[in-house]
Amino acid sequence: MELITCANGHTYDPSISPECPQCAGHTVPLAEPSFFGDDIGKTVPLRRDTVPVNPPVPVQWADPGVSYGPGASSSKNEAVTMPVNYDKGGISEKADLPVTGWLVCIDGPEKGRDYRIHEEYNYIGRSSNMDVSIPGDPTISRERHAIIAYDTQERVFYFAPATGASIVRQNGKAVLGNVELKARDKIQIGNCTFLFVPLCGEDFQWS
Repeated sequence: MELITCANGHTYDPSISPECPQCAGHTVPLAEPSFFGDDIGKTVPLRRDTVPVNPPVPVQWADPGVSYGPGASSSKNEAVTMPVNYDKGGISEKADLPVTGWLVCIDGPEKGRDYRIHEEYNYIGRSSNMDVSIPGDPTISRERHAIIAYDTQERVFYFAPATGASIVRQNGKAVLGNVELKARDKIQIGNCTFLFVPLCGEDFQWS
């Protein structure tokens, strides 16, 4: 068997193929090593047509505190092979406490919906883990935009800002600290306006 080397440095058996099988069909010479030439040990560039074009999709950065499904990561721009699954974890653990009052949305994206208020602290935000979850208004911070508290000893409701990105208002006035909340007060959080409807107070208290 006599092997020959083509002009591009490929070694082949002419008794099997009349022309270089590696060069057949190519108009541009390809730089590949010959095992019998003087280019042993040299590296060659990777051909683009042999590389599958299917780059992994980076994870979108989400809010802190969100847990992810199997195969996902909370790191920025880290490639994963499985989609991100958000585990919302259900509503606040205070859901089993008796209701002390309500917020009723009278204007904004959540118009017509009502939200239960419980004793002690009620944190307000878009997250389903908040005591008062308002997911339909993207201008409300995900967690702790504002807070409503009911003091069972004084039988008084209070309203205050928390860590939200925008000012909250009571009857049109900015609230920068704790204010007492009265029946039928209007409070604004994000683009929603709520009417406050108390249940507990001087006339009624859960025993």
